[in-house]
Amino acid sequence: SSPSLPLPGSYIECNSSSMRLAQETQHLLQKRFRDALKPAEILAGSTLASLVFAAAYGCSTFGIRYTDKTLSTLGIVVGFVMCVVATMMAVLRLRNKRPARSWIAATVLLWHALVVGTWLGDRYWWTNMVKYYTWRDMASYVNIDPDMDKGQSYMDAGTVYFKEGSYVLADHSIAFRNGATYCVAPVVRASPQANSSTPQLQTVNGFQLPRSGTVDFWAVGTDCCGSGAFECGDASSPIARSGLRILDKTSQSMYLLGVQEWSATTGLPVRHPLFFSWVKDPISYTEDLQSACAMDFVTRLMFCLFGSLVVSVMIHNVLQKFRVT
Repeated sequence: SSPSLPLPGSYIECNSSSMRLAQETQHLLQKRFRDALKPAEILAGSTLASLVFAAAYGCSTFGIRYTDKTLSTLGIVVGFVMCVVATMMAVLRLRNKRPARSWIAATVLLWHALVVGTWLGDRYWWTNMVKYYTWRDMASYVNIDPDMDKGQSYMDAGTVYFKEGSYVLADHSIAFRNGATYCVAPVVRASPQANSSTPQLQTVNGFQLPRSGTVDFWAVGTDCCGSGAFECGDASSPIARSGLRILDKTSQSMYLLGVQEWSATTGLPVRHPLFFSWVKDPISYTEDLQSACAMDFVTRLMFCLFGSLVVSVMIHNVLQKFRVT
């Protein structure tokens, strides 16, 4: 007898069953993937952490910290309260055996965003922005003559524009080393080298005393006078004759020691020294500080968002392996 052949309909039924099984398997895998990662919760937690970072960093760095200390502190306190609330929700849901994975991830991200945002913002503030806002509140003077004027008359100066012909006496700078190298050079209008044709007072080292009787205006910088060359700020520019006041107290004390050494070497008196960063355009310099602050904020905020997404995915994966829903 000839062997029986399968009916054609059986192939169709078998293929359709296989397709249904494949579709159901794919659906289950997709559901398990969604349950494991929870993309909506990951995105929400990362976005919220980025907002907390933005608030903490902004309140620690932007002008609100200088103009309204209370309001800037309040912004950080609000972020702290959000972290505490997220922590309490995560703990309560774990105790009640309710889904808590998203709250745990959000808690970790929020605390990290608050701490890092406040720390980075505070660091950037003291490094760059505090001097920007302090300069704006200090006095600005024009046509200062370093040969005639005394530093005592300009103790409140933040920005100074020296008289035409003023320059940094770079070849008579001095360096004081204390970890870093603190460089100082006098700002002059005429060469202080003694000239026999001038009736000015001379010292034993061949230098002549300015008509003010003191050398009080100084261009300074850190680690910028190697090999005897003073290259701090725009000292090499022939058109630069402006300065921005040095505000850091620690640096001021180091520069003062350098000036005292210079005074002892040359024999010229220095009674009320003022220290400046030598720049071509103080307005452009300060505006660049503000622009750099805004760019730094945007860059770090983008890094925060990206990092929060990556860390959130990792937290969800780890918690899923420990069967935390």
